[in-house]
Amino acid sequence: MKMRQLLVSGFIVSVAVLLLPGLPYAAQQKAVEKIGDAGTIDWVSRKLTATGMGVPTKKSVGQAQMRVMVRRAAVVVARRNLLEVVKGVHIDSTTRVQNFMVKSDTIESRVKGVLAGSAVDKVVFHSNGTATATVSMPLTGQLEAMLMRMVVPPPEGAGASLPLKELDSRLRFLENRVRALEEKVGSLKRASVSQEQMLQMFRSFAKAWLAYVETYPAVVPTGLGTNSSVAELKAQYGQQAAALGKISTRLDDVAARLKALETGKAPMPTKPARATVKYTGLVIDARNSGFRPCLKPTIADRQKILYPGDYINRDRAVRSGYVRYYRNLARAQRSARAGTLPLTIKATGTVNGKRSLSISAVDYKTLAAMSANSEGFLANCKVIIVF
Repeated sequence: MKMRQLLVSGFIVSVAVLLLPGLPYAAQQKAVEKIGDAGTIDWVSRKLTATGMGVPTKKSVGQAQMRVMVRRAAVVVARRNLLEVVKGVHIDSTTRVQNFMVKSDTIESRVKGVLAGSAVDKVVFHSNGTATATVSMPLTGQLEAMLMRMVVPPPEGAGASLPLKELDSRLRFLENRVRALEEKVGSLKRASVSQEQMLQMFRSFAKAWLAYVETYPAVVPTGLGTNSSVAELKAQYGQQAAALGKISTRLDDVAARLKALETGKAPMPTKPARATVKYTGLVIDARNSGFRPCLKPTIADRQKILYPGDYINRDRAVRSGYVRYYRNLARAQRSARAGTLPLTIKATGTVNGKRSLSISAVDYKTLAAMSANSEGFLANCKVIIVF
């Protein structure tokens, strides 16, 4: 009778412990994704884990040496399984890392090289002579950068012939116009403030252009003459194209200002922007939406994708990823990635599978306006999803 009472009491205590709101067991379960029998991905702590078993060989060796051999075999199998975990990482709703590895043996060999440095968390020896090893690798640093180089798309036109000659000819044309303006200003006793500002701005720009020209020819020839992967070359092309895009924009601005000065029509003063709240990050509450994490989740209003877009800082995406994941809303809002004043919105559900989020039309409109800011939190991937 006492034994039965003890069993019932133990059962009640166990259930009560599981139901305690302060325990994160259920949250941890949802944060960890199992990849077949190979291992797991913890999306919150950003850690990959795998196990492997080593069995004794038939070689006639001492017990101590056999133990070393079994341990080594277990670690080798665990790291092989860890590679399978990496292959199983979801990039988005339809694509896994494995899809990229199938296309390039170089990518797989480089990932293997990184995983060779994975930590051996523990090795357990069993009575039958076998051993089980557990290895892990953080989804940060070198591994994250390698995966993100595959995920982050290059800008349109990256890898094609860059319009360097076109930009250079535009610069030379503007130089001639500026030289004429300088001669005109030089003949005057006193130059206008706008003319002086124009000349000073152009001199500053010309100096920056010359500094850029000294470096750009080395990017493509050097890359093609090495063992750089296609993804790395595309990243280089992307950086160069982004720099050229900014230069082109500045050229347009210089040309517009110069035209205004030449015609004697001062440019219309821009209206001061209304003071707006400067949010430092975006926190999306996706709890109870059925969302599943991945490296590149999309955020959309039905079919209109808001994030990620062409406006993002690709270097930042490669270095720190598109998003971070949390299970606790308060912790997400206090995180360094969210900054001092994060904007928090509620997801309305998932779209195109469980690894993409939908948001309301109002939130979409608000965020779409903010995405135009190249220095804003969206462009710099300051996005957190709580699931």
